Amino acid sequence: MLMNRTTSLLLAVAALPGGLVGCGPTPREIELERLVTAKTVEIIELNDRLATRDAKIHALTGRVDKLTGLGDRGGRPFFEITELHLLDITSGVDLDDNPGDDGVAIYIRPVDRDGDTLKRAGEMRVKLLDNSAIGQPKVISQVVVNDPEKIRKSWYGKFWTDYFKIIVPFAPGAKLVPGHEIDVHVTFIELATGKTFTARKAIKIRRIDPDE
Repeated sequence: MLMNRTTSLLLAVAALPGGLVGCGPTPREIELERLVTAKTVEIIELNDRLATRDAKIHALTGRVDKLTGLGDRGGRPFFEITELHLLDITSGVDLDDNPGDDGVAIYIRPVDRDGDTLKRAGEMRVKLLDNSAIGQPKVISQVVVNDPEKIRKSWYGKFWTDYFKIIVPFAPGAKLVPGHEIDVHVTFIELATGKTFTARKAIKIRRIDPDE
């Protein structure tokens, strides 16, 4: 297809008054014809690439529709994430065998509109905020999990589980006030659709007062 289009354009250019045999085109006219031909060929190649890209996008869109399940009468897929649950077992965790929590164990569960768990690949972003100072929230830790292998290993699908578990240590030097709550913010970006889901929970952690 590309060779046919290019050949036709070359013949068309050759048929221009400046390109007629025996008319004696000037060097400038020859150079202009060469530039026009080169640009025309480049445009054709770019158009072909765009057409190939559009076809791939269309095919991938169809695959995403199949992956997310059949649609209902309203056109909504049955098996799509509609909400992100941050489970109640999310809590502080001791990471150094010394008294007091050093981070948070976070349990994330994507669910559909019926509340059933869906295992989906996606990027997880976690932020921990200290709200002990009223009106002045302080970020004490934040992580991004987007490595496919780490995401796979963070999924627990055994009896009474079905969740992603992420351990988020507190940032070095984080000075937390004993007895206060921290806010856990989670963002889940589904890989197949690019949709974003968020969840938030306030939890209490066990910290040891330096005076104790």
